Amino acid sequence: MRTTPPMRLAALLLVACAACVPDAGTVPSVTTTTIAATTTSTTSIATTTSSSTSTTTTSTTTTTSTTIPAPVSSNGTTALLAGQPATFGSTDAGPPATLATFGNLHGITAAGGVVYIADASRIRRLSPSGVVTTLAGSSSGFADGPAATAQFNQVVGMAVGPSGDLFVADSENALIRRVTPAGMVSTFAGVPSTRGTADGGPGVATFLRPEGLAIDGAGNLYVADTFANTIRRITPAGVVSTIAGLASTSGEVDGPGTTARFDGPNGLGLDGTGALIVTDGSGGTVRRVTTAGAVTTLAGSPGIPGFADGPAAQARFRYPSSVAAGTGGAVYVADYGNHVVRRISGGLVTTLAGSPGQIGYVEGTGVAARFHFPDVIASSGDGRFLIGDNGNAVVRIVTAGA
Repeated sequence: MRTTPPMRLAALLLVACAACVPDAGTVPSVTTTTIAATTTSTTSIATTTSSSTSTTTTSTTTTTSTTIPAPVSSNGTTALLAGQPATFGSTDAGPPATLATFGNLHGITAAGGVVYIADASRIRRLSPSGVVTTLAGSSSGFADGPAATAQFNQVVGMAVGPSGDLFVADSENALIRRVTPAGMVSTFAGVPSTRGTADGGPGVATFLRPEGLAIDGAGNLYVADTFANTIRRITPAGVVSTIAGLASTSGEVDGPGTTARFDGPNGLGLDGTGALIVTDGSGGTVRRVTTAGAVTTLAGSPGIPGFADGPAAQARFRYPSSVAAGTGGAVYVADYGNHVVRRISGGLVTTLAGSPGQIGYVEGTGVAARFHFPDVIASSGDGRFLIGDNGNAVVRIVTAGA
């Protein structure tokens, strides 16, 4: 199990109090799911595939707070893509992908019709035909080499480079690793067994806890170094520099480069202009970093966690953990602590799917859907978004809404 970082632990306590990239191609087809709730609060999930029909029963837990403002729905529709709701494990299976199981979903990306999933210390692969396999990793540890024997310690962010290499944030090892298409794992940046905030070339630069990753068309890799409260850049040659934030100094300050401050930056995405979109988890905001390093707040109110839709500056998030860019300048956010997926568009924040403070597993449209700690979001490449629903141990897909 992933060790809960202090910032995420604080977010979970707040939840408890409130409740008391390259073209991705075509992702695997989703399973058609129908939901029927009984009077005993048990959800019957009938999953239909092209060859068979199976029925499983899972219990859902809901938490309601009358103090949470009503969401403004943008009506995204969810569907199950892979995994078995509330069934944790590491079973490879498929088709269909709903026969597989997952443990800790902390990263997701797609390229060429393939979905890559960070599952604790393993990297899982979902093929276009709906087969889930383990691409690399096994038990927790550190080892470079062939994918079958390589080891990681809590993979979080992932990004596919222009050459097809998969870059992963090996957070507990404080390293950035690379997996080639041929299946070889190497350390791309960072020094094994060494944590720090040093910039520099290979063998010199260090990280505290890298989580979010994004990569541009030139092969520059961007890293949200969560515990360092900085955004780092790694050139294709492996040279690391800090482009925004001041190492080990937290805050919520907009401004250029190292004058800016972050509070637990964890998720990264690139918008259509090449600017970075950052979820500043503990700060409860979504930030924007231009190619020149200028930092502004895109949505949320610094240091005021909660839930509220509406004008971006007045909106509230509760530990936003991941972000993805959509079309027309829209930004999509996994609002981990509120158990919802949000959308920022035209200066307004709305709720794409899920109901704030309501925990469970339900496929549906808008506020009818239910999540349980949606941790990561990524574009599927076809106008929809992949969601790593960590508390339910499943990968889901949601439309962009209206």
